[in-house]
Amino acid sequence: MALLQCGLQITTETLSALALKQVKGGWTVAGGAMTQISTEGAELAPVLKSLVRPLKAAGAPFAIALPKQQAIMRNITLPSTDTAELNQMARFEIERHIPVHAERHCSGYHVMRKMGVEGSEVLLAAIDGPIVHRALEGAQGADMNPDGVTLSSVALCNTLIFSRRDWLRGKTVAVLSIGLDTLDLVLLTDGRILFARSVSIDLRSVLETSIGWHSDHPGSRPDLARLAHVARMTDCMKAQMQGAEKEAESGDNALLAGWLGRVVQEIRRTYDFARREMKCPPVEAVVLTGEGAILGNLDEYFRSNIDSEVVVVNPIAGLPGADSHKFPFDGFEFAIAFGAAIAGTLDGAYRIDLTPADFYKGQSIKRTKRKLITTGVIFAIALILAGASWYRFTTIKEQKLVAYNQVLDKMRTVAAELKEKKNRLEIIDRYMNDPNNAMAILSNVGNAPEVHSSVSVRGVNYTMAESVTLTGHAKTLLDIQAYVADLGKSTHGTDWVIQSREPQPVNDHAAYSFTVNGTMKTKETESGNATP
Repeated sequence: MALLQCGLQITTETLSALALKQVKGGWTVAGGAMTQISTEGAELAPVLKSLVRPLKAAGAPFAIALPKQQAIMRNITLPSTDTAELNQMARFEIERHIPVHAERHCSGYHVMRKMGVEGSEVLLAAIDGPIVHRALEGAQGADMNPDGVTLSSVALCNTLIFSRRDWLRGKTVAVLSIGLDTLDLVLLTDGRILFARSVSIDLRSVLETSIGWHSDHPGSRPDLARLAHVARMTDCMKAQMQGAEKEAESGDNALLAGWLGRVVQEIRRTYDFARREMKCPPVEAVVLTGEGAILGNLDEYFRSNIDSEVVVVNPIAGLPGADSHKFPFDGFEFAIAFGAAIAGTLDGAYRIDLTPADFYKGQSIKRTKRKLITTGVIFAIALILAGASWYRFTTIKEQKLVAYNQVLDKMRTVAAELKEKKNRLEIIDRYMNDPNNAMAILSNVGNAPEVHSSVSVRGVNYTMAESVTLTGHAKTLLDIQAYVADLGKSTHGTDWVIQSREPQPVNDHAAYSFTVNGTMKTKETESGNATP
């Protein structure tokens, strides 16, 4: 987004503010406003605040142009081109010419050209300090950001440089900004200011009289839009068809003719002084701008009475955005405010800053304090956010820890159950896979060849992992021995021994009852038996 650059013109009765946006390739008009000061010397802050509020330019840089009639300007040649030496020389020369106390005036200078060994042609300017402080304090009170204080004549030259830079080369011209209450007049030769002055010249009263305005409230002013409408309808050639030297008609035309005659007189008086004191060449052209330039046929009037080329300059007429605003005087009223606003970026512009050095120091201190306050607030917010984040982190951590412990308790219970089941399975597996388990013993006892033919097993007494006792009948002693031998061939680790054998008739047949004891062999026993 493009930033606003604003200009403010202050006269004894009028305030004009213009807001521009610098875009690629030039400027665009963001807005403009004009108002009147109720009484001379009134506080500016309330009026400025209401003036710039529609511009939405709070905090934007404002270059301020003060009336030339409140300051002095001198065009002199200084015997140096060095910047440091020029600073000292300019200060000395200004103190020689200022009409106020040297300690309270505000001064500045602009080097118009450097001439080598001949030195530098310099434009000096100085103004009484209270005038500058009133403008700066008013701007600050209206939430504006003052960006230098210059003079109306200087700003007017910047406007002309912007609009007619090439046309100015090699010419001597008189630039007139005809305001409602002030006439600014500057003589330039080849773009350099020779002489400048401003005088009070009341166009406002002429226009008010032309429309028969009478106020019921002393001190109030007519609508500027109404004055502009009358200005468009006024025909200067009809008011004074034969030139300023002839007697004017009566009534409103006579008042307007008298005003026009005074303007011409001021032009001639200014040129005569500049020609006599400053060797000013003949004026080749007159440039018209300001509110008065909107008067019908005013350029023709000056052309016939001054016998020079007349050019009307409206610096914002061709800028983008100007058509969207309905300015009372078609934008002519912002000629000086425009020149002040663009001075910082215009190549070859006049730059005379009358702002006191202590103001910039104060601004720097305020900006530093503001930055420190802002930094402190940001730091405090950061600390609060950090504390809140840490508290939130700790809370989440505690919540997660509680959740983990709850899950852990559940897992411990499940793990204990699984461990118990594992132990049971291991026991079962041990019994199932034990070569000396009961099933293996029974299988071995029942699967011997002698069983059912020569041997009958009547009882099995099994003690796990310890011993097995078999009782039964056999036909002969040899059958018992064969049966025990077959038992010993099994893969399980049981050591079979015949405990008893006695003859006993079975079903009227001769037979033997026997008892066989089997002792379980452990791995340790087997290892011991294997050791010689």
